Amino acid sequence: MVQARILIVDDSPAMRRSVAETVERFGAATVEAGDALDALRRFKADPKAFDLVTCDIEMPGMNGLELLRVVRELRPDQLVLMVTGQGDLSTALKAIHLGAYDYVMKPFDPADLDAAVRRGLDVAGLKRRNAELVAELSLKVQELSEARERMTRQERLAALGGLVAGLAHELNNPAGALSSNVAALREYAYDLGRLYERFQVLREAAARQGDLFKAELDEVRELERKVDVEFVLRDMGNLIDEMEGGGRRIAEVVRGLRALDSTVDQTTERVDLMPLVADACVRGGVGGDAGVEFAPFSGDALVEASSAQIVEAVAHIVRNAVQASPPAEAVRVHIDRTPGGVVVSVSDKGPGIPEETLHRIFEPFFTTRPVGSGMGLGLTIADAIVRAHGGRIEVETAAGSGSTFRVFLPAVDAAGAAADRAAVAEGRS
Repeated sequence: MVQARILIVDDSPAMRRSVAETVERFGAATVEAGDALDALRRFKADPKAFDLVTCDIEMPGMNGLELLRVVRELRPDQLVLMVTGQGDLSTALKAIHLGAYDYVMKPFDPADLDAAVRRGLDVAGLKRRNAELVAELSLKVQELSEARERMTRQERLAALGGLVAGLAHELNNPAGALSSNVAALREYAYDLGRLYERFQVLREAAARQGDLFKAELDEVRELERKVDVEFVLRDMGNLIDEMEGGGRRIAEVVRGLRALDSTVDQTTERVDLMPLVADACVRGGVGGDAGVEFAPFSGDALVEASSAQIVEAVAHIVRNAVQASPPAEAVRVHIDRTPGGVVVSVSDKGPGIPEETLHRIFEPFFTTRPVGSGMGLGLTIADAIVRAHGGRIEVETAAGSGSTFRVFLPAVDAAGAAADRAAVAEGRS
């Protein structure tokens, strides 16, 4: 377990020692600074070195509020606990406004400092664990990408199947636990919020009774000041939202990896591409600003394929085209016959694909979209599905003129096509 590190900033050696003795009970390592400039020197040496900073407000030279502002500029997520003189509540609230997560008043009750430090270390621990999970996932993704670079495309896809299955399995369990826990936490937070609302109504009713409940009300107000229930409920909601977003992201990666692993050994049948491509156009166009125009095809478009996988492959290509297209330009999709096969063409009017990245577009996790808005698996999955069906994908692109993706699939034999048409006709009669 990583030991937490706390920077204690106070011009009073006795106060620094008092704070240190309190926080060291949590097993944290402490570093002391006698003024803001000393603290800044230590902080700038490694802005991520400290899980928590405790800072006196009233100090000679640069005061605690000025130090807080600089620290938050250097590291916006740094947790800072402010220590202020008795009765200086307005200054403490200003510190909260500037980004401090909590404050304690001098002379402080050790229990108050204990509680404030414990909250800070709990949050710091969650952030550290979250960073570790992100780093572990990034490392796995990087390792997967590097492994693929050492293979040819065919060899890479063959090796990738077993690898992503294991990775998806490893990610699925923590993702499921995270999703389940977040749902429960959100319900708890909602119930606590409702309980606090009713508590406030009860408190106001008690206040109207005059001196009857004065002592109890004073205790309640003091407890509310220490706990800051409204801040806790608000921050709890923010933390739950962040966790929920992270869980959704992990689930998306798992689904993508499973889809990539399921592109082989699927049951196939003789199917007509027309309704499959029409379905893919609808699915691929959902949520995009550009429209999708699908030109009907009057000839034979029969292939031996897994219907669900062909829909998925074409939908990924259509979605990629929609995301690349300006809102006013429609993505055009049509089917043609070629000698021995059928081709599905998807054309957009986007910026085109740069020549230096064209050879990477089918790589797993490669994407030119902003971080967090794409996994870089859509075209990889489409390519794997098409290859598993004995086909291929070709790309034609030009800077400023858009791109066309062509999916080539082998057609069924003429005798089989005639038999299918006869069977369809018989079924209609």
